[in-house]
Amino acid sequence: MKRLLVIAVLLPLLVEAAAGASNDASTRLPIGALAAHADTRHFDLAREHWVLALIAILVLLILALAAAYAWHANRRLAREIHEGNRTRDQLQMFASAVDQTADAVMITDPAGAIEYVNPAFTHVTGYTVEEVRGQNARVLGSGRHDSAFYQRLWETILRGEVFREEFINRRKDGTLYWEQKSIMPLRDAAGRIAHFVATGRDITEQRRVEEEAQLRREQLAHTARVNVIGEMAASIAHEISQPLTAIINYAQGSIRRLRTGEIDGKRLLGVFEQIVAQSQRAADAILTLRRFVARRKPARVRVDINTLVTQVAALATAETSKRGITITLDLSRDLPPAYVDDVQIEQVVLNLLRNGAEALASADGSARELKVRTTTEEGGIEISVSDTGPGLPPRLAAKLFEPFFSTKPDGVGLGLAVSRTIIETHGGRIWVTPNPERGVTFRFTVPVETHAHER
Repeated sequence: MKRLLVIAVLLPLLVEAAAGASNDASTRLPIGALAAHADTRHFDLAREHWVLALIAILVLLILALAAAYAWHANRRLAREIHEGNRTRDQLQMFASAVDQTADAVMITDPAGAIEYVNPAFTHVTGYTVEEVRGQNARVLGSGRHDSAFYQRLWETILRGEVFREEFINRRKDGTLYWEQKSIMPLRDAAGRIAHFVATGRDITEQRRVEEEAQLRREQLAHTARVNVIGEMAASIAHEISQPLTAIINYAQGSIRRLRTGEIDGKRLLGVFEQIVAQSQRAADAILTLRRFVARRKPARVRVDINTLVTQVAALATAETSKRGITITLDLSRDLPPAYVDDVQIEQVVLNLLRNGAEALASADGSARELKVRTTTEEGGIEISVSDTGPGLPPRLAAKLFEPFFSTKPDGVGLGLAVSRTIIETHGGRIWVTPNPERGVTFRFTVPVETHAHER
């Protein structure tokens, strides 16, 4: 712009100088020649004057435009260099951050061929950059994930969404490791997916600690179940002895009639039917005990909660009936299927029934009742066990689910602690509230089938 101002100032001066030069030349001609050629010369001089002026103006205009173009080009080049330097600095900063991050980073093309990995990737997997560049990301596959897993992965990232999941991958040396991985697409200026970026964190140690903790919880739960069975041994023996006694009596009566010749086919058939029924009753009781006390790997299955509660209530009745305690069931008819470890949930219900029975054993009055109720709630099913016992002081309610805390002199304090662990592992919660009149109600929730995820 400064150059343009200078040119604009000098342009009139140059034109005037050119005109003055022409006038000086004309004054030096002889007077006679001037007189003879005055008209023609005047016209020619004027024309030459304007031609020179126009040429000067054009030359100066071209020079001004060239100077302006050069000035703008220099400015644009300076900006581009500045932006390029800033972009380069940002890329260097980003590359340095990626190289120094503790998470493994992998960039692939749209087909899954590896284009870049950071040092954390080589540290975790054991592969060098040269060994994996150009290889498909399947080089890390362990074979532990089925085709549906990878189909869900590709469907997610091709929609432009981020896929987050725990992977079981294989290192170069063949060992397996757990990785918490996120895979996201990167688009180009046209909106097409140009790359995939995967970031992963090695959680093998975390998984090992969690599995050990789960194993300890299972061992604790198994010990608690064995303790429960030990305490109920006398009542269970009574439950089994009743059908066995009936079988013996029916069999002895039949033998006596056969010896005396009093054979009545219809009566004998009825006796045999009773023997079969009582035998089945004893077998069912033994099978229920075996399922409850057996140590096995937890497995979540589709369960009818009402059926589960009914079976546990029948098992507990052997103990509660001797104390004059009745168990009543209030079961919702519209419960959806649950997705739980049925043996663990049976243990929770039985623990709550036994706690309620022990509370009622020291209660005054004639109302000795345990009520089990099932209802639906948002996202799950609620099971509650209410008693009509003496209740519980508020200061003790918060401690009930702590390990080794018990309100009974000879209590171990594991039943409710194990119950809380089981319910929280299922994604539910367990709590206790006082009843309006007397006693307390224990409640817990379990997930319905549509909200469950098998691991």
